[in-house]
Amino acid sequence: LSRITAGNVKWGRETWESCKVEERNEAKEMELTKMRRGGPRGPEDKSYSEATKLATGTSGLRYNLAQWVPPKIQGRKMEMLYSTECDGRGLDMLFQSCSFTSCGPTITLVEVLSTGAVLGLYTSGPWRSIKKVYGDGTCFVCKFSPEPKAYKWEPKSGSASSDDDGSGVELAVNEQFMTTADGFIAMGANPTGGAAIRINQELTEGYTERTDTFGNEPLVEGGRFEIGRVECYRFASIFAT
Repeated sequence: LSRITAGNVKWGRETWESCKVEERNEAKEMELTKMRRGGPRGPEDKSYSEATKLATGTSGLRYNLAQWVPPKIQGRKMEMLYSTECDGRGLDMLFQSCSFTSCGPTITLVEVLSTGAVLGLYTSGPWRSIKKVYGDGTCFVCKFSPEPKAYKWEPKSGSASSDDDGSGVELAVNEQFMTTADGFIAMGANPTGGAAIRINQELTEGYTERTDTFGNEPLVEGGRFEIGRVECYRFASIFAT
């Protein structure tokens, strides 16, 4: 019994120490972000109240998001990385605000200007300025109104190198999780070059189509839409203070 107790104590101590290291690393990352921005922004800007944030002002958003994210993310605190209201509008500002080396998954919230509906882009890592396709199968797109729904990736069988029957192209389209290109970011793809959601350089316009990647319907009726507020959050450790 004493050996079991000693083992439990050792395991508990190691777990606590590991969590504290993670907490200190996250605190350092946030301090570096403040320095890059020239001072505190986002949640620490008291003029930007909780009620005006998309994450807290949108009915049912946190509840629905908790049902869709991977289990290891559930219960974590949403910590703002970027907001058009605090940091300015444009992909350059978004990239700078998300320029952690390892901040883990993020959720980018996009307001449809004409209706006030909110769309979500859940990504396995932060948005980067590198022009390439990245991310993994945990990425998904979603909408929070009028009917909340998440569209998730489902793998297709086969090899991406087998092009004789066109399956290679199909698989490549199926794995277009996150894309950064000249003048836009996007998630998902279809054979005609469309995206589940594509957002322009200025973060003012977007469009959405059906895609093979996520099996989604267009997230906004009509496809094209003007963008209101944009916010990006990471999921901080539940042990962070």
